[in-house]
Amino acid sequence: MKIYYSNPSNLLSNSVKIAAAYTGETYELAKVTDDQKEEYKKNQNPSGLFPYFEHNGQGISESTAILRYIARLYPDSGLYGKSVFQSAKVDELIDFTVSQFTKFAPAAYNIFGYVPLTQQEYKESAEIFKDFCRHMNGLLKNKEFLVGDSITIADIRLISNLVYPFRSMMDPGLKKDIPELISYFERLTAQDQFKTVFGATKISNRPVKAQIKKEVKKKKEEKKQAPQKKLDKPKDPLEELKPSSMDLNAFKFWFINHADREAAFQEFVDSRFDREGWSIWDLQYIKYKGEGELLYKTNNLLNGFIQRAEGFGKYSYGVHMIYGQEPNLDLKGVWMWRGLEIPQAMIDHPQFEYYKTKKLNIDDETDRKYIKEMWLAKDGPLADGTPIQNWKYQK
Repeated sequence: MKIYYSNPSNLLSNSVKIAAAYTGETYELAKVTDDQKEEYKKNQNPSGLFPYFEHNGQGISESTAILRYIARLYPDSGLYGKSVFQSAKVDELIDFTVSQFTKFAPAAYNIFGYVPLTQQEYKESAEIFKDFCRHMNGLLKNKEFLVGDSITIADIRLISNLVYPFRSMMDPGLKKDIPELISYFERLTAQDQFKTVFGATKISNRPVKAQIKKEVKKKKEEKKQAPQKKLDKPKDPLEELKPSSMDLNAFKFWFINHADREAAFQEFVDSRFDREGWSIWDLQYIKYKGEGELLYKTNNLLNGFIQRAEGFGKYSYGVHMIYGQEPNLDLKGVWMWRGLEIPQAMIDHPQFEYYKTKKLNIDDETDRKYIKEMWLAKDGPLADGTPIQNWKYQK
């Protein structure tokens, strides 16, 4: 076996190298430099594509075709499954992985500066990546491999396609959603066949900043155009809701400045809260390793969340706090906002996806006590004795 490749970081070439390693047979690697490419196309492979695989004087290009050829060439390796049905499942999963990878690859390549994307294009591609990971996590429940009881080329293709996105696009929320896939990825990439090709593979804790391309503004035309009729600005969906009996600004001024906060909260529950027009939510921050160890850094997370929600102040009120002790500090908040579901303004908040959310029922005794504790906490401690290190109103 001889594998020709050009870029040592190319995941397609690397998947072929890994498959060859799992056969247990020896194989030769041939790096083709830029200066050699023309000669290579003339003498080795007219398509000029990499990877290119030679065996017994015959050659194949296209990585998926090569993976399948290697697996068929060495049936005892189990790389194509151990039955006709398993072979079909391997094909199914490879085809699915490849089709989805073409959709989320732009986001991964954008981070490394290869593919320019707008903010919307990057967001759509990154969402496909998250959905794909959640789907594969479900497939791997209670399983060590995608097909059967040993590694196949379906596993090799999946892991190879995830190495770079896992290094650059992972975040705490997604990582928490896909424990089966994370365990599977870490277990396989720790094997020598993968480590020899990809090196030590670490999973990021935060996505690397995307390389968003700037929108090019059109130059103004010299000729004066007829004035265009102004289009009505799209209304915020929250403004389309049925009018509420509760005046938010009046509530904030009254509640925050009330001399007896306990009496004010009871009045809010009994007569002021509009249950049909507003909802109350618990927000619990999902920490990643290293967060919550130092108070000043955790304060930055608190302040950043409040500041980025300032534009939403006309539709919301909340108390957000840091609680616990160094090096085990946590963040949480209880927020009230317009509408009965999570509004788009919060979904678009750049830190919101790192929070676990739960809708609270003020008429439930447990939830009501929790809301009251959070909104009246001030300098603490909490009911269980946990100290409050800092808290802020969102107003």
